[in-house]
Parts: sequence; C-alpha cells; structure tokens
Amino acid sequence: MPSQASSRKKFYGFIFALTGVFTLVLVIAFIWSSPAMPGNPVHTPAQSQQSCLACHWEGQGGAPLIPHRPMGSCTFCHGAP
Repeated sequence: MPSQASSRKKFYGFIFALTGVFTLVLVIAFIWSSPAMPGNPVHTPAQSQQSCLACHWEGQGGAPLIPHRPMGSCTFCHGAP
C-alpha cells in the first residue's frame, strides 16, 4: 500500500502538470485570437513597433486603438500581411 507522502507527491505532480498544460493552452489561444494585419500598403512587414504604435496608440487616421500594452513585436501575434 502506498504511503500517504507518496500519494500526496503524485497528487501535486498531477496538479503541477495540469496547470502547465492549462497555461500552455491559454497562451496558444491568446496568440490565435489576435486579428491578422490587413494587407494594405500601410501594413508592411518591415515596419517597426514604433511605426505601428504611432497610429494605433492614439487612433490616428481612423486606426483602431491598441487594446493591450505594447509587446516586443507586433507581428509575433498579429502576423505579417
């Protein structure tokens, strides 16, 4: 019969693995839920993050506002047109 400490160790190991899988699924779902950049001349893959934020931080020229904090790269989540 397994000891109580062994059972507790297996239980916490299972909870740790389940938490890791859940976190991974949430990260993947977050990235997939971001809209793709439209394929127009303004959105080019060579643009830097600063050029994206120039329009989307304050909504200049009718650009939609950015609904989150700026990340390291816009094209990582939103993809290149």
